[in-house]
Amino acid sequence: MQHESMGLKEGRFSNFVFEQCYKNRQYSKLLRLGEEFKEELLLFLQNHKDLLWLHELYMRQFTLASSTLHWLALSKEAGAQVTVDSIQGHLKPSCKVGKMTLGYRKRLLNLAKLSALAGMSIYHAY
Repeated sequence: MQHESMGLKEGRFSNFVFEQCYKNRQYSKLLRLGEEFKEELLLFLQNHKDLLWLHELYMRQFTLASSTLHWLALSKEAGAQVTVDSIQGHLKPSCKVGKMTLGYRKRLLNLAKLSALAGMSIYHAY
């Protein structure tokens, strides 16, 4: 009812919030919003594959996460690289938007392999 009175279409406000979090580099906050708005965040992250794989892992979509990681590793489009700050546990960009190093691409491919293995182990468990 609140959405109707404001003239907002469904999911439009959540998209605005997602965009603000992404623009302000509040990646942790953005991904935490996925706990309540799983499908809306999934749609938003289709254009932000640098974070999409993390959400796919949270959703236990390991095969999709593997594909996304593989795409990122081989992509010529360099996006913001995001890593986990091991000291504080927060997500932060590891470097500015630009060329990805060979080492970073290898890390993405290794994560893609691990995700694929996790997806296969879940598939075989059933």
